[in-house]
Amino acid sequence: MNNKINKHYKSGLRMTLCALAIGFAPQAFAQDDFTADEQAAPVKKPVRMAAAPKYPMMSLKGVVLDQTSKKPLAGVQVQMLGNERYSSMSDDKGEFVIKLPVFATALYVHSPEYLSQQVAVVSNDTTQKVRILMLSDKFGKMYDRTTSYIASSSFDASSTAPTIDGEIGSRLGADIRSISRSAAPGIGSAMFIRGINSLKANAQPLVFVDGVEVDMQYNRVSLHDGQFNNILATVSTDDIEKVTVLKNATALYGARGANGVVLIETKRGKSLATRIDANISAGVTLIPQLPKMMNASQYRAYATEMLGTVKDGILKSTSGNINFRFLNDDPNGYYYHTYHNDTDWSEYTYRNAMTQNYSINVQGGDAVGMYNLSLGYIKAESTAKKNDFDRFNIRFNTDIDITNKLTTRFDIAYARTNNNVFDDGVPSDLGSGVVTSPTFLSLIKSPLLSPYQYNALIGGFSSLLSGPDDLFDQLGTNYSLANPVAILENASGDNKNKAETTFFNIRLEPAFRINRSLRVKELISYTLNRNSQRYHRPYNGVPSFFVEGVGTVTSMAASLFTKETNLVSDTRLEWGGRYGRHTINAFGGFRYNYFAFDASDLSTEFNSETNDKNPYLSNTPYPGVDGTNDVWKNMQWYVNADYNYMNRYFATLSLLAEANSRFGDNADGLSMLGVKWGIFPSIQLGWVATNEDWFPKNIFVNYLRLNAGFDVSGNDDIDNYAARTSFSAVRFNEKYIGMQLTNIGNDKIKWETTKKWNFGLQSNLFNNRMSVDFNYFIHNTSDLLTIVRFNNPVGGIKNYWSNGGGLKNTGFETTVSFKPVVSKDWNVEVGASVGHYKNE
Repeated sequence: MNNKINKHYKSGLRMTLCALAIGFAPQAFAQDDFTADEQAAPVKKPVRMAAAPKYPMMSLKGVVLDQTSKKPLAGVQVQMLGNERYSSMSDDKGEFVIKLPVFATALYVHSPEYLSQQVAVVSNDTTQKVRILMLSDKFGKMYDRTTSYIASSSFDASSTAPTIDGEIGSRLGADIRSISRSAAPGIGSAMFIRGINSLKANAQPLVFVDGVEVDMQYNRVSLHDGQFNNILATVSTDDIEKVTVLKNATALYGARGANGVVLIETKRGKSLATRIDANISAGVTLIPQLPKMMNASQYRAYATEMLGTVKDGILKSTSGNINFRFLNDDPNGYYYHTYHNDTDWSEYTYRNAMTQNYSINVQGGDAVGMYNLSLGYIKAESTAKKNDFDRFNIRFNTDIDITNKLTTRFDIAYARTNNNVFDDGVPSDLGSGVVTSPTFLSLIKSPLLSPYQYNALIGGFSSLLSGPDDLFDQLGTNYSLANPVAILENASGDNKNKAETTFFNIRLEPAFRINRSLRVKELISYTLNRNSQRYHRPYNGVPSFFVEGVGTVTSMAASLFTKETNLVSDTRLEWGGRYGRHTINAFGGFRYNYFAFDASDLSTEFNSETNDKNPYLSNTPYPGVDGTNDVWKNMQWYVNADYNYMNRYFATLSLLAEANSRFGDNADGLSMLGVKWGIFPSIQLGWVATNEDWFPKNIFVNYLRLNAGFDVSGNDDIDNYAARTSFSAVRFNEKYIGMQLTNIGNDKIKWETTKKWNFGLQSNLFNNRMSVDFNYFIHNTSDLLTIVRFNNPVGGIKNYWSNGGGLKNTGFETTVSFKPVVSKDWNVEVGASVGHYKNE
């Protein structure tokens, strides 16, 4: 045994500093490409193959050329599509000879620095000579090793963006609608696939990371208006290898797949040679283009016109004669300097923001094990002052061959995110309370006022912050607005307005190969998500406000701590084989999902502080305690079979049965083992016409695939207590605790059911210079989750959850790309995508 190990180290350092020179645009980054030797194909572990079956064979000749220069390409891999056992390589003249079974209909051709291709051939024809023109990999990916005949889109994720949400929308165009929740970094996006399939329940897709479902916590409470606990912010974009969006054929995801599915795969070790990649990037986001607001003179004229008429400095209105202080133009007046300014409040609330991103990735291994280790840190400022996002993350993925038959994946990931946040955006009800969003206040606050107090002794403004303005206090206290600068100064700090999330996942996936065709796998995953939030509404600079049940208060402090755990077990048996012209792959198994969400530490206090220096929750006269303790789980039995005939005809049959703790005991469905089961079938069909012998070769149509499918999936976004009558603890007279009826259960509540039809076409034309992808879909959703009102309230409860009504969603999606310029020095690719849907 030779103990000497030779290691080849490669490192790449990519560094970027870029500035975004236009307002109201996302951050821009750039980074250098690897050098040619760094892009070399990774060394792969040798694969031990069984003896090849004996089939009648044919010899096929061909040549591989660069499409730009028409020069021959050497070292290009040519193999039978779907069976790499039959392969060859081009020589110095670009020529190759490959021996194939007589029923072969397509080749898979790939090489570093070039796009992979599927090339149709005529079966059992040794006279043909194949001419293959290769395109640079600078263009978008067009082919894969397998044939996909469902409505899906994917992209290889390589980005320095803070989170992957926005990248999904920008990279996939009309395939998914991604709406940024705000301009705050790390806040994430709302994503919609093929429109809206629900009215009251969640309409966003199901998300998986490395085969493990992620609860996105869409409906969970945040202490700050406009703030979301974006779970995807815990996944670094530097760690992501590929993102796939499934638009149909989601029956295998049961009662959670009706809104589509997003699959995220993280990077794994691929090279035996140790490889180290270090990445440093930075970006600048400029102040966005804000609405143009009135200056002081315009505001003064507008305010007096709206309130009434002014005569001798007194405003005469229907409310009576009022001597507003801002109408007194005497420079010697006591309030003259207080109300005669021309303040642009956005200058105090916005800034140019900086983003810094650092990461290092190490991968390598040997014949026994492969690994990928990544470490990263990102600091992203918001253009709104004193708002920022940072994340520290580490991920370790391994693939280990324990024996020739037993392998396993062992992955561990940790991430911690911090957000300094304030209330953001416009309140849904301006009359519900005092406005505390600094950015919104900067647009509605009067320019007549100053953020700082005027000091007559020094003849100018001091460093003391102004309190809430009394510009219109004479009309009532509800007309006073907070000082946004005072909020930023007095409410900034770790113990004041901050949100912190800790993510931890450990994943084990052993697999045992029983024989050449049969394998058993087990996936075990444990995930912990912890979120801590602090909220502080300052005493200084903010007007008093009314709280129902408490009265008028002058300050507010709140704390929220949540913990969510997720345990997954997925046991699967896989079987597959090739039988001449036929390829069959099947799997079946049992999946168990357990979620527990605890938000029992929601505490709120009023009038707790009068100096804003160190706010804390203590025993005050006005405490409030609330929380949530949810547990839900599901069990799924599933089976799936894929059939492929000569790479021409394809079919997939799937069936899943799911029991879910959210379903009512008497819900419609299959009764078995004392619980209700939802049944979700799927059938998908595909036909690659260009692989037919009669289809003309070497014409302008390089690839043509038609597909059709039908599947049934569901939406289980039911309130965890909708099926149960429940009581909650409440406080009476600020002293006593009692139990109050808070929900009337509906034991017939069930999932929403969506039946999906999909018809599609994909074609590559003109030597793969043009690509067209089109899909038409029909979605019919029944048993919509709705809220029904009681004719007569029961114990103060006015409504309950039920299933009722239906929704039809039809539409189409088409994507067209074209490569008008293909040359040695210049490559240009343009594309457009259009998505349309209509709800009834």
